[in-house]
Amino acid sequence: MTKIGIVTDSTADLPTAVTSRYGIQVIPLTVELNGDQYLDRVTISNAEFYDQLSHLAELPRTSLPKPELFTEAYQRLVDDGCEVIYSLHISAELSGTVNAARLIAQSFKAADVRVWDSRTATIGLGFLTQLLAERVEAGATPEACDAFLEEAIQKLKIYFLLDSLDNLEKGGRIGKAGYLVGSILNIKPILILSDGVISVHKKMRGSNKDRVIKELTDAVMADIDPSKPVYIVAGYNNDLQSAEQFIHALQKRLPAADPDYLELGAVVTTHIGLGAYGAGFFQTER
Repeated sequence: MTKIGIVTDSTADLPTAVTSRYGIQVIPLTVELNGDQYLDRVTISNAEFYDQLSHLAELPRTSLPKPELFTEAYQRLVDDGCEVIYSLHISAELSGTVNAARLIAQSFKAADVRVWDSRTATIGLGFLTQLLAERVEAGATPEACDAFLEEAIQKLKIYFLLDSLDNLEKGGRIGKAGYLVGSILNIKPILILSDGVISVHKKMRGSNKDRVIKELTDAVMADIDPSKPVYIVAGYNNDLQSAEQFIHALQKRLPAADPDYLELGAVVTTHIGLGAYGAGFFQTER
C-alpha cells in the first residue's frame, strides 16, 4: 500500500494535538508586528498575536515561508517512507504560499508531491487537512484522496460574524466613507469565504447578540440541506463564548452538527479583526 504524507501551512490553524497524531507537517508563515518578525504559531502564539493586534494602528504583514521549509518538510516525510505527499495550502487569492509550494514540488523528485490550492483558509484549510488525514489513516488510496479533495474544495464555505469594520477598513476592503457610516450605525457584517474569496454576505445594524447570532445561523442554514450529510467546524479568535452560543443555536436546527472548535490564527484575524466567530462546512451527496 502506498504510504501518504501530508503537509499544510500555519494558516490551517490546526492544534498541535491533531498535527502530532497524524504526522502532519506544518510550514509557518512569517508575521510582522511593529517591525518585528515572528514565525506564525511557532515564535508567537495566537494569544500573543491577539494582544498585540488590539494595540496596532496599522495591520500586521505576513510573508511567505522560506523555500527551504517546504523542502525540509517533504524530505522528512520521504525519510518516513512516504511515496505520495499532499501539500495543501491557503487560497492563492489570499497568499502566494501555494505557488511557492508548487515551485518547490516541481524540483523535488524523491516523492510524488501533489500541491493543492484549498481555495479557503484558517478553519476551512484545517478542516480539509484533518479530514484528509483521517482518510489516509483509514487506508485511502491517492485516487480516493484526490476525489475527496476535488469535492470538498468545491463545496466548502465559511461564514464569519465580525465584531466591527475596523480591520476591513485598515486593509482597504471597505472605503473610509462606508467605514464611518458603518461605525456610527454599529454595523456588524457577516462575511463568507468561498472559492478563495472573502466577501461581505450581509450587514446588520445594532448589537443585540441574540439577533446577530440568529442572522448568522440563518445564513449557514440557507446553504445546508438537512437531508444530506454535513461536515462542519467552528472557528473563533478571542470570543469562545459567543462561538459556543452560535453553535448551540445551530444545533437546535441541525442536531447532527457536532463540530470541533478551531482558534483563528494570525492571517485571517488580521483581515477580519478580533471578536469574530463562525463556521465552515460542506455536504456530500451520500
